[in-house]
Amino acid sequence: MDVSIKIPCTLVPVRKFNLLLPNSAIAEVIVSSALELPTNAPQWLYGIVKWQEYNVHVIEFDKIDLAQNIPNNKKSIILVLRNPSPTNKVPYIGILAKSIPQVIDVNSRNIDKNLHPQITHSHAKSYVIVNKKDGVIPNVESLANLIKLASISP
Repeated sequence: MDVSIKIPCTLVPVRKFNLLLPNSAIAEVIVSSALELPTNAPQWLYGIVKWQEYNVHVIEFDKIDLAQNIPNNKKSIILVLRNPSPTNKVPYIGILAKSIPQVIDVNSRNIDKNLHPQITHSHAKSYVIVNKKDGVIPNVESLANLIKLASISP
């Protein structure tokens, strides 16, 4: 990657690591306390929030691979992501952030592949180190398919 090329991204803190997302994948960042949790929802589903005319399923990314239950906050920072697969029936996905996301410019000087990540995840596309912090690039299409396969409706 050329040093002069900068990709605007957002570092999203989840419980034990950061997600790295290009800003173009983020439709909006919202704060919400009005989430609906369907009965028999999987543990990774934080709830469903009404955003524009869509019911957006909000995922706790770090709970997908865990068996333990982590208590939820009252107000939630949610990143609404665009699904890059236009044929999928889940056009938007919500990702729960632990705290305020950080906007950064990524270039060849501040990012490297993480060949030995301490935490691995079944829905990770890649592992990186950005600004000396461990990061996970999530597979958004895989997350959309997870929601679709779970057949969750509000």
